[in-house]
Amino acid sequence: MEPNTTNPNPAPAPTPAPTPVVAQPAPAEQPVIAQKPKAEGGAKPKGKGKVGLIIGIIVGVLVVVGVVLLIIGLAGGGLFAKHPIYEADAFWLKDKDDKYILFSKSGERLSEEKFDDVEDFHNGMSLVEKDGKTGVINDKGKMTIEFGQYESSIYEVGAGLYGVSVDAGKDGLVYQLINGEGRVITEAKSAFLSNAFIGDSDVPFVAVKDEDNYYDIYNTYGQRVMNIQSSSEPVFEVVNEYNSDPDDYKYYASISYDKGFAVYDANNLKELAKIEEGISTRYEVRRAIDDKHFYAIEYYDDYRNNDERKKLYVVDGKLVDIHAKCDDEHIDFDDGMVICEVEGDNDGDYPFADDGSLMKYPNGDRIGNERANYVDLKHYIVENENDDAVAIYADGNVVKSYNDVYSTRIINGEDDEYYYYVRTRKGENYTTIVLKTDGTEIFKQTADYYFTINTISGDRIIAYDYGCTYSSCKNKRESGDYLFDTEGKKIYGPVYNLDYVNENYFVYQTGSRYYDEDIKYGLLDRDGKEVLSKAEYVDYDSTDSGVIAARKETDNGYVYVVLDKDFNVITEFAYRDADFYNDYCVIKKDDSRIYYNLDMKEIYKD
Repeated sequence: MEPNTTNPNPAPAPTPAPTPVVAQPAPAEQPVIAQKPKAEGGAKPKGKGKVGLIIGIIVGVLVVVGVVLLIIGLAGGGLFAKHPIYEADAFWLKDKDDKYILFSKSGERLSEEKFDDVEDFHNGMSLVEKDGKTGVINDKGKMTIEFGQYESSIYEVGAGLYGVSVDAGKDGLVYQLINGEGRVITEAKSAFLSNAFIGDSDVPFVAVKDEDNYYDIYNTYGQRVMNIQSSSEPVFEVVNEYNSDPDDYKYYASISYDKGFAVYDANNLKELAKIEEGISTRYEVRRAIDDKHFYAIEYYDDYRNNDERKKLYVVDGKLVDIHAKCDDEHIDFDDGMVICEVEGDNDGDYPFADDGSLMKYPNGDRIGNERANYVDLKHYIVENENDDAVAIYADGNVVKSYNDVYSTRIINGEDDEYYYYVRTRKGENYTTIVLKTDGTEIFKQTADYYFTINTISGDRIIAYDYGCTYSSCKNKRESGDYLFDTEGKKIYGPVYNLDYVNENYFVYQTGSRYYDEDIKYGLLDRDGKEVLSKAEYVDYDSTDSGVIAARKETDNGYVYVVLDKDFNVITEFAYRDADFYNDYCVIKKDDSRIYYNLDMKEIYKD
């Protein structure tokens, strides 16, 4: 049950991120299948006069309060503050004895107790084990299901949902599906607990099989959201949004069954798509482009049939027949788009538009060596090698065009934005241009020789200038890396090497370690000011929280240091003496181990 310490892609469960705990009812958009109505009781006598009115008001208030509490109870399994499913205000730290300790994101220890094994937090709850017994703890450090509360072990059958067996006397064992506070959601009869409920511990849904191959689907809040008939068991999956920010992954949960599948926002369980028409078998959602575009592939247990799989494209809850549009050519997923790979005279990768049509080149047909490279369906650059020309399109219109084009490229910047890089040549002059996808030029330099764009970070660009030192050059320039702003103004350089550290800082190197003796390294802010210039530091890195780490060389090898916001050394260590995890790091010092949170605040020592 050891929790994940990496961010796989796609990952079944995202890395927890600090999120305020806000009490809230379950999302209103969720479809809830009504239970069978219960028989009504006899009519109640009406109240008389003021006494009857007062009693009626009191009863009414109590009923309203009861309904509110019932709604909260059904939505969250009690009166605890509910979380987005995959976010928590705490994390598990594993000590030198392989025991787990609970800490808040700020570094406060939340439980004095240590645990033998733990699961990731789902819906603010974590399954824990100690001395062979299981229980559940919330991310505030409170045990919501105590050890020994159930004679049998608890296991997580779906994210935030648990299965347990209880002795029902003459009826034998009964298998219960419970939430993180022990509230019973439903019961099932089965030969074994492991067969009673169908789910995946990372997916916030669980299926309970009824008679005649019917399945009730419950979400992590204990709501019954679907009732389906399927000859085979439903398949639950979680996929991450294509190209989403690694620090802020968006995840989608899918439920696949015979002749249908549904897709939900995995964190708040809002239904995004449910397709049951035009499907002949089970499909797995392979890619989530965003919350309106999904790419699914026919589900086969035999991976060797991969090339024969049928593929679906779902746009805004509707199924798009891409096979007919692609004329049975190969369909694949590339660069955030579902594409038709066409061979022959009009060979190329043609993405599907939202209406299911294939994107055409601007003139309707491909001519000569014309080819389009897409950022997305609305932003693309079209090259025609016969004419050495390019046209940049946004929302179907040409927003910029260039002739005498030498080369083009699409750049994914450090700010996760896309940019066009266009280089033209006329005579002996080279012009290097960088544009936003809307056609706005943010960098333009003309010189005897060209520039290469290394990194773009918002309004800062790192470019390598090949320079020119020959007497025949009109404008002699020293080669090297330069830091520019988006008006083309030089901020810093030239240096041998300039690189991005984080959104606030850049690191420079003044020479080659192989050829130069006096090499210096330093840290620049966005204005080109040297904030740290120490020759012993040879490299820099940054954590997601903005803490700067640096490396220096000693007689005994490299030593790493961590710097605070004023660039003072917090701690230093040899690389082999440090381990970094999603939520904390541990550094070995002599016979001790010191634990830090991501802000490099010391939180524990053993």
